[in-house]
Amino acid sequence: MMSDMERHEWLLRENEIEKLQNLRIELLEKMLKENELHQQNTSTERINRQWAKKQVQREDFVKKNRLHYLRGRDNSLLTLSHRFRFDFIQLFDRFFVNVHNSKLNMSNKTSFKTTANTNRMPTVH
Repeated sequence: MMSDMERHEWLLRENEIEKLQNLRIELLEKMLKENELHQQNTSTERINRQWAKKQVQREDFVKKNRLHYLRGRDNSLLTLSHRFRFDFIQLFDRFFVNVHNSKLNMSNKTSFKTTANTNRMPTVH
């Protein structure tokens, strides 16, 4: 009888120990999941912060390069215009002088024709 009681007590203790171990395992699993979720959230936040920082750096880089490009383009146009300003002025002057001369020649020719026609005497046949 004694051995039956002892065996029964041992079985009860083993059952209690097993229940406690199962509770510990459940708690440990819960804590591990929470820890993993926390690490994932912090990693995501860190990556998002780094991404935002890189985006700001990229935008600054693009803005700086765009300004540099525009300034360079404007400067190159300015240097071209300064370098060839005299040539452009000469070309335009020549063009306008030629146009003016051609208009004068055209008007002289037409006026000559009109005067030549008015001074003619009608011929009788």
